[in-house]
Amino acid sequence: MFLSLLMTVIFGILLGIIICIPIGPINLITIKLTTKNRRSDALFLALGGSVMDIVYFLVFLLGLSFVQFSLKTTMVFKLLGISFIFLLGLIEVIKYFKIVKLSNDDSKKDLEAVESKASGFLSFISGVVIYTSNPTLVASMSGLAAFVKSSGFVPMTLPFMILFSFFAGVGTFLWFVFLTGLVVRYKNKFNDQFMLKLNLAFGVLIMIVAIVMATKLILA
Repeated sequence: MFLSLLMTVIFGILLGIIICIPIGPINLITIKLTTKNRRSDALFLALGGSVMDIVYFLVFLLGLSFVQFSLKTTMVFKLLGISFIFLLGLIEVIKYFKIVKLSNDDSKKDLEAVESKASGFLSFISGVVIYTSNPTLVASMSGLAAFVKSSGFVPMTLPFMILFSFFAGVGTFLWFVFLTGLVVRYKNKFNDQFMLKLNLAFGVLIMIVAIVMATKLILA
């Protein structure tokens, strides 16, 4: 029982961190708010996204708890989940070598208004809105939930699903605490080039993790 609890907590935190590493709208706004000495607002914004992670994971896991996977289907979902994690890392590596200019991203223009108005509770609501506006959210979260179910790390009972979902949200929030802390410490160096190099490092790390997971799955 204790081992299952521990695995659920660790798995939730790690997966929560991994899915937040690729640069997205919330990452960009939290960085910009922190560079303007508004770290608390940035964390409120991130908290809104983290709460939605908890909600979405729980909803999809509850839906999948009524579905029984065969061994073949379980293997497929495990491979898809690992492939998705690998792809997250690969995208960051490709971005680096293409030297993507984040400052030219048209979507950032729409986010400026949110950034300028965000404070306290409004930051939290902004985080929820930005998170739910992601057009790929349902597909990616349902796929990740299927991966979680097929992994075998999380028992498909209500207490464990709640526990996993909560700590996945904790993991995403911890990532933003780390990110904003990094911005505070290296504020003068925190430009687009620095972000590209940082995400390259994390991208490679994610790919390595995915390769290790795939190797263990194949050799199991």
